[in-house]
Amino acid sequence: MPLPVAPFLARLRRSIPWSNTPRAWIERLSFVGMIAAAAVLVVYAGDWPPWASILASACLLVVAAVLFRRGWLKAFGPILWYDLVRTSRRARTYFVRGAYLLILFAVLAMMYWSESIGRYGPPSNSQVARFAEHFFYTFLITQFVLMVLLTPAYTAGAIADEKQKKTIQFLLVTDLRSHEIVLGKLGSRMAHLGLLLLAGLPVLGAVQFLGGVDPHLVLAGFAGTAVTLASVAGVSLLASVIARPPRAALLLAYGFILLYVMLCVLGNVVLFYLAHWSFVGSPESVFLENIIGVIETGNPIKAVGSIFLSGDPIEVSLPRALGAYSLFHGVVALASVLTASVLLRRASLREPRPPRAKRAPRRPPVGDRAMIWKEVHAERGAAGRWYILLPVILLIGGSITFLLWSWLEFASRSYGYNYNFFWLEWRGAWNGWVRVVGTIMACLTLLGVAIRAAYSIRAERDRETFDSLLTSPLSSEDILYGKWLGAILSVRWMAGLLVFVWGLGVVTGGLHFLAAPLLVLAWCVYAAAMASVGLWFSLVSRTSARAVLYTILTVVGLSVGHWLLWLPCGFVGWFLGPDWRIAFWIAMIEGGLTPPAVFGLYLPFGYDTPFNQDIPGQLLGCAFAGLVAWAIFAGLVWQATNQRFKRAGGRVDAGAIRYSNPPPHRLS
Repeated sequence: MPLPVAPFLARLRRSIPWSNTPRAWIERLSFVGMIAAAAVLVVYAGDWPPWASILASACLLVVAAVLFRRGWLKAFGPILWYDLVRTSRRARTYFVRGAYLLILFAVLAMMYWSESIGRYGPPSNSQVARFAEHFFYTFLITQFVLMVLLTPAYTAGAIADEKQKKTIQFLLVTDLRSHEIVLGKLGSRMAHLGLLLLAGLPVLGAVQFLGGVDPHLVLAGFAGTAVTLASVAGVSLLASVIARPPRAALLLAYGFILLYVMLCVLGNVVLFYLAHWSFVGSPESVFLENIIGVIETGNPIKAVGSIFLSGDPIEVSLPRALGAYSLFHGVVALASVLTASVLLRRASLREPRPPRAKRAPRRPPVGDRAMIWKEVHAERGAAGRWYILLPVILLIGGSITFLLWSWLEFASRSYGYNYNFFWLEWRGAWNGWVRVVGTIMACLTLLGVAIRAAYSIRAERDRETFDSLLTSPLSSEDILYGKWLGAILSVRWMAGLLVFVWGLGVVTGGLHFLAAPLLVLAWCVYAAAMASVGLWFSLVSRTSARAVLYTILTVVGLSVGHWLLWLPCGFVGWFLGPDWRIAFWIAMIEGGLTPPAVFGLYLPFGYDTPFNQDIPGQLLGCAFAGLVAWAIFAGLVWQATNQRFKRAGGRVDAGAIRYSNPPPHRLS
């Protein structure tokens, strides 16, 4: 039977646009030539003298400028300049830049305050240099986290906004090519992010006069942040091409980042078990280590560790780690941009699928709580869809399978040990599994609660049903309570899987039976706060995409962002000498305010936890104090949202009406 080559080639020509005009071939040859010249320069520049490398780089830039000027190499097109001018006129661009500088100056002030504690007289040169070094590392951490959080916010709506405004068709009917549209949108967003990245350079430049920081580390830090920005921006633009509404594009972009973080965490867990349970050298372990090594190449924590923990001089380890890190993120950015260019026209011109006729689901009676019934049963939450639940189920099933397989291998190779040793190792393994998997699932469910609450009120306005809701006899408290509780119950399927994880930990002995209700209580408190924050931004934001974005940034800032402000206080112990308890207690209190730390470190204690010592009791005390603070915060935000909702809707509750005069008597 002959292979269907001709139909396949015809389908390929229809799917991928291809031109054989001389102008198209000139552009392709110019692009390939520039890529080849850049590759040769990168590979062989290390063997050349410095003047030759500088001269070759200058010649390459001149050739690129000539090709762009002649029109033989088109990359951005007019979209870049138009988008730069349009986005530069937005007030939030300058607001974000100013807020970024204020955060950096706040970190600098906190570090100076922490350095001045316990010191009398002028500081010595070594103390000044150490202060500059600590500020440099804190600066890089702050800069990296802010860039990773802000890049999807800037880039994910580049194409999705055009789809929502129904102007993407006008772009596609022009003579602009797909890569010009994609690179133009990407270039304008990255230009703003690059200016934001350079905004902190004067702050760091002022600290350079204090000494203590290697200039190579400064350049490497900015280069690593820049390549990370490029890869995250490329992935976010791909999400903007695939998704239709801007809200979905933003969530998909953050989902890609979260997926990579989960892969890195699971990869480290797998490597931990392989290293401690005597699997080193087997073919399976070598294969897994190679796969995980490729994934971990783009991990910034792994890259920094390979620089300082490799044992080689920094002149050797820094270029090696930065080269591998840049190669990984460069490949990700290039693949994302190419995929977005190929899928742009197909994804943008795809007609929305008509809703399939299906039988209405059976729902319980409405009852007295109509708003709760609407949010729980009529509004379908994303957390209950199969493509959300399937990765979570695979995470649980895959991790359990790997844990059991590793335990069986360990038991077969450790035959002859007593029962108590096996039981202790068994409970320790399951406790570690509960800490890792339970923390990941708890954070995902809390993020789902916040996102669902963020577009609950905006969705009513987008569907033009908000006025109907305001004219109903329901009070403001009933409407907001229904939205609030509906956001929490929207993740009930994933929450059920989370309870299953904690219950399995109790059954297997890895989790204390008293720890499970404490974990459930902590999740309820955090969920109440996340839902309140989401409702607030859903009420005050103009679009659903902004509501989701502001909610995510606020939730992340409240959960882990406070470490950036109090991280300099962790260096107090370096200046106070033996009195390190201040830094220790600051870290303990900060951990009690951090939900991932509470789920992964503070509350999931086992039967072997030594409560007769001080540390476990202090962890529980800090966790309870943090829960009280989160509960108070949730109540305050709820009250503020309720008052804002009444003013925004112009509602006056029937119970709040007070008549100054008695009603008239009925005439007989």
